[in-house]
Formats: sequence, structure tokens, C-alpha cells
Amino acid sequence: MEWCDFRPDILVDISPCLQEFEALSELDDETVENHWQEIKKTWNTACQQVLGKRTRELKEWISADSWNLIKERKEAKQKINHTQDQVRKEELQGQYRELNQKVKRGTKQDKKKFIHELTEEAETTAGKGDMKRLYDITRTLSGKNRSTSCPVKDKDGKAITCEAKQREQWVEHFKEILNRPPPPETKKKPDASETLEKNMKHPTKAEIRKAINHEIWKSSRP
Repeated sequence: MEWCDFRPDILVDISPCLQEFEALSELDDETVENHWQEIKKTWNTACQQVLGKRTRELKEWISADSWNLIKERKEAKQKINHTQDQVRKEELQGQYRELNQKVKRGTKQDKKKFIHELTEEAETTAGKGDMKRLYDITRTLSGKNRSTSCPVKDKDGKAITCEAKQREQWVEHFKEILNRPPPPETKKKPDASETLEKNMKHPTKAEIRKAINHEIWKSSRP
């Protein structure tokens, strides 16, 4: 169980069930299945208590009506999975396909409306000269509105969650970086051993014609 060493609290919660694996070989199939269901239930309960469920980030442009349709579609899918009657399953599959089409049409309209509102806001913002908001809208429309900033840590390596303290940490950081004392000695650059001859005169017509012909020759090559 080396893969769980980083969360010993989970191992403590499921350790009584893990010890039962040694006796499973002596039990019949029904008893083994019961033991497995108990272990599975204990494992899931421990993980939910310690880790919790993953929260999904909702898309801001999807309307409440579309979310209701998505919920109905999910419930229809669950009914299909739990139905044994083939006739009833085909009926539910027809309902699921209809709901799926409604979800696609609804979310497509929601996204179109969301983009239209953002473009109108961008036009108004540009007229007011609010370049920061205009930049944010542009990143949202281009799909690059996710924050790529790394967590700010103090000198002890602890993460700073307060925005004001993060700014103070950045100020202190740049003060230390930019306010260093000057170096004790300044290195002198050696003098050039040779002086290169440069032609500072304007090019002649012959030189210009030669350069043009050379570019034409290069562009005509396969």
C-alpha cells in the first residue's frame, strides 16, 4: 500500500477491512461478495469523509433552463441503466435522445447570447477607454481567461491566501531584488583589437538592381 502513504488517515479508516482479505479464501462465494460490499462501502465512506467530492466548475454562459435540461438528461440516463425491460429501455432511450437534442440546442443558444453580450460590452468599454476590462473580455472570448499565476509563498515556504499579504510579499521581494548594493569592482571591457571597415555610403543603382535580381531568382526557385 505504498501508493497511499501520503494519506495515512485513509489507511487508518479502512485498515480493519483490509485485514479481512486473508480469510476470504476460506469463505463461500456469497460470503465473499458480502465482505467485498462491506469493504467497498467502508472505502467510499472514508474517501468522502477525508477527501470529499470533486466540485465541477459551472460554465457561466449556461442558463438555468439549460441546466435543468442537463439534469433531466442525467436522470433519464440513470433510468436506462437501471431498467431491465427491453421495451421500457427503448422508450427511455427515445426520451434521452430528445433531451440530448434540447440540451445541445439550448447550450448553443446560450453561448451565442453570451458572446453577443460580451462583444457589445467590449464595444462600450472601448469607447470609455477602460482597457483593463477590454483585455479581460478579449481573453474570455479567446478562451484564455484562465489564471496562470502560481501561488505566492512567504520566506518559510507557506502559501499566502490573502490578496493584501500577497501584494506585500511581492513588494518586499522586489525591494530585495532591485535594491542590491553595487558590485565592488566594475569589469572593464577590452578594446577592440581591429577596427572593421564599414561602407556608410548610399547603395548605387547597380547594387540595388543586383539585389532585386537576386531576390527574384530566390523566389522563382522551387
